[in-house]
Amino acid sequence: MGGASTPDEELYPMKGNVPAAAIPGSRPHRKRRGLYFAGGVVLGLATALVLFLRDDTPLLTARDFDSARNRWGENRLPNYDITVHKESDTLGPEDFKTEVRQGKAHRLFMNGAEIQPKDSYSVSGLFEVIARELEMVQAPEPGPGQPRDVLLKARFHDALGLPLVFKRIAANRQSYVLSVSEITEPAGVTIWKR
Repeated sequence: MGGASTPDEELYPMKGNVPAAAIPGSRPHRKRRGLYFAGGVVLGLATALVLFLRDDTPLLTARDFDSARNRWGENRLPNYDITVHKESDTLGPEDFKTEVRQGKAHRLFMNGAEIQPKDSYSVSGLFEVIARELEMVQAPEPGPGQPRDVLLKARFHDALGLPLVFKRIAANRQSYVLSVSEITEPAGVTIWKR
């Protein structure tokens, strides 16, 4: 009968008295699945782009790094306490508090527990980490275990030059973020706080 199709006929197309899906070579839903897949890909890319653009951390350049390191050299604090929050693709969040005295790590705490002191999470140590990452990015080929196609981002304190945020964005679960939560003088005076 030549009338309008019913909702059932639109969902389950018929060829004569036989559902179209039952006819060999007939795939009426394949086109719809392809459209859903393409729509999902577009939505996923749009979401990733929005998240990327929402991150206002500037791209790291060697010039910005050198300028910040020079400002820290001019304004270096010999004694301070710094708390650094670390997030990576492979480990849970970690918080490091370093007590720096006479320019060297005196005490280091990871998630509240004291561990062997090292300069990795002092301001000088953060500059060394960032310098190594810049060297790896500028190398013609990544070394063994080093990520490919890395994007580096960083923000530095305007006056003091100390690194406030450093991000290595890489594929294959090799990304991490270091962000300074707080830096204080030993007497408790806050120099900077997020």
